[in-house]
Order: sequence, then structure tokens, then C-alpha cells
Amino acid sequence: MISSTFEKQIMSHKFHEFLFGRDTVTRTIFLKGMAEHYPIVYGSDAPMGIYLESYGMLSDGREALLNSDKKAELGIISREYLKNSIAYNIVSKIESNSVVMGEIEKQLIDFFNSSYFNRKNDIKSVQSYLSELKEILSVCQEKYDSVLFNDNHSKTYDFPSYFFDIEWFGKGIKEILKNNDQFNIIVDYHDSITLEANQAIMMIIGTKCAKTICMKVATDPKHWSTYTDQMNYFKEKSYQKVLGK
Repeated sequence: MISSTFEKQIMSHKFHEFLFGRDTVTRTIFLKGMAEHYPIVYGSDAPMGIYLESYGMLSDGREALLNSDKKAELGIISREYLKNSIAYNIVSKIESNSVVMGEIEKQLIDFFNSSYFNRKNDIKSVQSYLSELKEILSVCQEKYDSVLFNDNHSKTYDFPSYFFDIEWFGKGIKEILKNNDQFNIIVDYHDSITLEANQAIMMIIGTKCAKTICMKVATDPKHWSTYTDQMNYFKEKSYQKVLGK
């Protein structure tokens, strides 16, 4: 059993962390519980937990056989998938909290309709924006599969909106929430996730955005695939904690 004090240490620290522990059901239960214990908070500073159900594509080993150009393309797709997955899970957790939504729904809609998103048509609800993000994630998966299977005739998609920087996104949401603490993005790594997805995580870690988007990566240290980002730059492992044997 992992103590509540240890959980508090993890969630209060404003730095990216690797949480070392074996890939077990117990670990997953702990991580999901940690996110539940740190809900979305409006009007005061408090860390918020976001458990990522999915953050990258599943690997079958085929991607390692591709040439460098195609690997680079997979890296771009994986980066887009990760940032949109983070955005989706943040907004979804907010949307499920009726009390918070009652305070900020209009501000959220105004934010998602702002010029930063390069929107073609305004949305009318937060649920509509969540649907857009789900569509983007689906398209990322489709594009990844297209590159992986060497299909040079993948579709061209015209997304209804687009944002680039996940830290900026998080800062905008925090301002609306009137909460200056961080979103702790809890990643539960399994061996089946691709190298490109883990490199995308290292890219976020390298931006030093932990006061807004703070990565908490749970992994078996023997199985984590990389400490370099998508540009092959080595990133420090940051602080490490042991979840248990």
C-alpha cells in the first residue's frame, strides 16, 4: 500500500517525475486513484490530476523497420496525438464537474473560439469541442496506420480547429479556472506503447513547463524505451520515485 503522504509529495511537486514501479494492476489502481483524489479546482490554487487512458499508438515492432523520413512522420503524428489526448482529458474532466462547469462554461467556449485555435466556425458547447478532439485523435491513428503500412494515398484532413502549444493551452485553462497550480498528467506506461509516443513525452519534459503541464510518468525502469526526445536530444530523468516492488 502506498501512503497518502507519498501521493501528496508526487502531486504537489512542480517538476516532471518518473515514478518507477512494476507494470501491475495495483500500480494502475494507485495512479487512477491519485487522479481522482486531485479533482478540477475552481477559484483556488491546487494541483489537479489527469490520468491519460491513452497517450500513444500501440506497437507491433513494424515501425522500427521504416526509413528515417517515415519515422519522422510517425514522430509528428505521435506528438499531435499526445497533446490532443492531454487536452481532451483535461477538458473532459472539467466537463464532468457540473459545479465547475456552472462557473466557467461560457469562458471555456469563448476560449475555444479564440483566434489561437484558427477556428473556421464557432462552437456552441464544450461537448462540441470534445467531439472535435476525439475526431483529431481518430485521424492521428488513421494517419499513423497509413504511414506504417506504407500507404502513400492517405486522406487530407481539414480540421475545424487547431492549436500547437500544450503549455499555452494549459495556461489558458488555468486562467479560466482561477487556479495557478499545475495539471499533473499521469502516464501509465505499458510495453505495448511505441517509442515515438515516449519521445513525444520527453519533448514535453524538455520544455520545462511543469508549473502548468507536469508529467508524472509511471514505468518499470527496465522497460522505458528512451530518454531522448524527437530531435534525439537527451533529457534528464528529472526526479525519480519508487512506487513499490
